Amino acid sequence: MHTLLSCSLSSLSLTPGSISREFALYHFGPKTQTVVTSIVDLDEERARCLAADVGSVQAGARVESKGSVYAAVAAESRGEPVPFSRTLAPCLAGCDLVYVGTTPNSHAKLVLEALAAGKSVLMEKPLAAKAEDADAIVKAAELAQQKGQSVGMDIGMRWNPALHELRRLAVTERQLGRITSARLTLAFTQWPRDWQVQPWVAGRAEGGILREVGTHFFFGLMELFGERCVGCVRTDVSYPPPNIDGSGGGGAEVAARGTLRLGRAAGELAGVCMCVYVCVYVCVRVYACISLHIYTHTH
Repeated sequence: MHTLLSCSLSSLSLTPGSISREFALYHFGPKTQTVVTSIVDLDEERARCLAADVGSVQAGARVESKGSVYAAVAAESRGEPVPFSRTLAPCLAGCDLVYVGTTPNSHAKLVLEALAAGKSVLMEKPLAAKAEDADAIVKAAELAQQKGQSVGMDIGMRWNPALHELRRLAVTERQLGRITSARLTLAFTQWPRDWQVQPWVAGRAEGGILREVGTHFFFGLMELFGERCVGCVRTDVSYPPPNIDGSGGGGAEVAARGTLRLGRAAGELAGVCMCVYVCVYVCVRVYACISLHIYTHTH
């Protein structure tokens, strides 16, 4: 597990992973009327470093990107570090909101703990690595909402101007006519990406291209055509074989082919009855390349 942040709207708890560090130093602060109150991470040294950087920035230090917002640090040491801990419980009293930027398998436990303590939650995608964990989070979030708590997810497609424009043109105003096909290609020079080199990102249990990147575009489909627009899913996935000595074998997908069939309501909304074909391919012998193709066609 990476760090959690406890911040104040008064509050937040976060992991010092790459995106958590970006949130702690760039997004939580005066411009969002929040204050990071504590850091939680199983890695105590990592928590200590982020807590010191947060304390310095709160005392007026400039944020230095180090070539990437994901590697940002305080340009100088100022003030005092914010409190940090290896567990969430000691930090809950001092915050209003818990930001969960941990690995997917840890989400359910942390979100449920925060909600049970009466806190609101902002979390990173994916919702969870297992369906039962995702269901538990949704159920807890719905109950918490009745008590005035909020549960949100940081997924940029919701605020993507291009997606909003596509929905206006293709769905709301139907200016593009009948939708017959669409194609999207994603390419990477390596996986995991250089700013996210973590064992879990490369592993099958919690990481992989579809979870880390594909989720953005699957969510985009729902933003275009509405919740529960996907009627059924069929996939064939290939994983890297174990090493000759039998080690390894837990790597994330290297190829996946699937079919998403949009429900009737979504098809009618778009002016067509359609299927969406998704193909992801990773070439690992010549160069690392991931291609995601989305095709729609009329029946």
